[in-house]
Amino acid sequence: MTRVERVLADGRTGRELSNGGQNSGLQLKFQNASLQTILNYLHETAELPIKVESNVEIERRIDLWDDKPVNKEQAIRLLIQALNANGYTGIHRRGTLAILRRQDAKKHCIPLPTFVYSTAT
Repeated sequence: MTRVERVLADGRTGRELSNGGQNSGLQLKFQNASLQTILNYLHETAELPIKVESNVEIERRIDLWDDKPVNKEQAIRLLIQALNANGYTGIHRRGTLAILRRQDAKKHCIPLPTFVYSTAT
């Protein structure tokens, strides 16, 4: 089982985690919830692909709260703020959210140089 599958293997669906099942937005009412529970909710309800680095403690407890329903982009922004307060960060790129330690983020985003090779003489 891959790391992403382990995160999503909790067994609970987004419908069970949402408050009231309103379609108007995502309900972020998590106090002292495990990161795994929050990621399961976002994966299921927002159809958000999530990759979690192996050194991230998915059982770590965090708070993610907003009184009003939020859209997918707002939820990602709030999650990244909560992660930053706990030594982690999230990188949302090409529709996928990557969760990793903040100290590893610099290495994660370094573009590799591209060399153009020509055989013309």
